[in-house]
Amino acid sequence: MLKNKYKYIICDENKAPIHSFDSPKKLSDVKDCENLGIVVENPYVVIDIETTGIKEDDLIIEIAAIRVDDNKVTGKYNALIKCDKIIPEEIVKLTGITNEMVAEGLDITTALNVFNEFSEGMRLMAHNAKFDMSFLDTYMQKHLGKGVPDNAMDTLLLARAIVKDVPNHKLGTLADRFGIDYSGA
Repeated sequence: MLKNKYKYIICDENKAPIHSFDSPKKLSDVKDCENLGIVVENPYVVIDIETTGIKEDDLIIEIAAIRVDDNKVTGKYNALIKCDKIIPEEIVKLTGITNEMVAEGLDITTALNVFNEFSEGMRLMAHNAKFDMSFLDTYMQKHLGKGVPDNAMDTLLLARAIVKDVPNHKLGTLADRFGIDYSGA
């Protein structure tokens, strides 16, 4: 495992480091990205947040996370969150989460406390991390008195820089490109 001060390390197909940096914006400096891989310090937690919408006053309705160490899933966390807002129909279609499902969910403080214990001290990773981290940080500040660490990796930014042979960089498109079954995700 490679350890250094950098958040991102680009490696060749043999996992030999060839470029390292601390900002995803510098990914554009890497010209030849074929057959390259990203090495992430272990362990890390991949998260996905579902909400009632994209506005500041929208609510978190699900927190899903997996803990990964040495390319193996070592833990899973999933919580539906009670909310007093009707989930818009377009969000139900997008997420599959219904008002009936969240009626039996955890209160937000409990869900955040459990997530915090699950992920404490680990790097967080998300696809379009700006969205997930902004909601998570706002809610953790409000309910736990502390935000999320400022060390999240954004797989969307990484994919845009490295994966050039796809029409877009949505999770479904990338999963198809790499032959990953995402049914039920």
